[in-house]
Amino acid sequence: MRAFLLLFSLFFLSACVSYEDFDTNTAAGSYGLAKQLEDDERYEESVLQYRDVKNRFPYSRFAVEAELRLAEVQFKKESFQEAQASYQLFKELHPKHEKIDYVTFQVAESIFKQLPSTIDRDLSLAPQAIRQYRVVINQYPQSSFVEKAKKRVVESRQMLAEKSLYIADFYYRTRRYVSALVRYEKYIKEFPDHNQLAHGYYRAGLSAEASKLPDRKNTYFRYLIEKFPNSSEAQSAKGKL
Repeated sequence: MRAFLLLFSLFFLSACVSYEDFDTNTAAGSYGLAKQLEDDERYEESVLQYRDVKNRFPYSRFAVEAELRLAEVQFKKESFQEAQASYQLFKELHPKHEKIDYVTFQVAESIFKQLPSTIDRDLSLAPQAIRQYRVVINQYPQSSFVEKAKKRVVESRQMLAEKSLYIADFYYRTRRYVSALVRYEKYIKEFPDHNQLAHGYYRAGLSAEASKLPDRKNTYFRYLIEKFPNSSEAQSAKGKL
């Protein structure tokens, strides 16, 4: 019961913190006010307060923390482009910071969060996100964010593979077979482990056939049969050799 009352008292006291309780004439107090505003989801005010910490106490350790919190607030607000810029600036200014692995991961996350939800839209930021995730993986192998970074790389590459195949299929459907073949070949080369590779090989063979390139048609069909012998595409390809 005493433990419960102590926890209740601490919760009650923290809930009753007033903004006037912070002495903004000190770096700690000014930073504390900014953090309280952030915790209360008064993000615009917290941004102004963190900037005030940086401007008034530039040589304090709180100034550095305020820089990082500014990026965090932008991320919380889902202003991902601004968050990306803030994390990148922090990384440039403080390359030896103890949380630099996290900051690098957040650069990648800010880029990833800017990607559209459907593959028929612009995915040009995906390779940039992948590069940043790989920095985490390669430069900070002991980081707790490595596994998350690896999962994000897989997700990003999956999106790019689906987009590549989507474009190739579009050219195929519109009977632009030479363009389709180029796109299928690009897809096969860049995403050799994708789960729709059998489809890609089959359509590449059909596109080569329609483009009157029998040698390339046979090459793709034979590879399809060898690598994916139990697929429906392989069964169809056997009748075309």
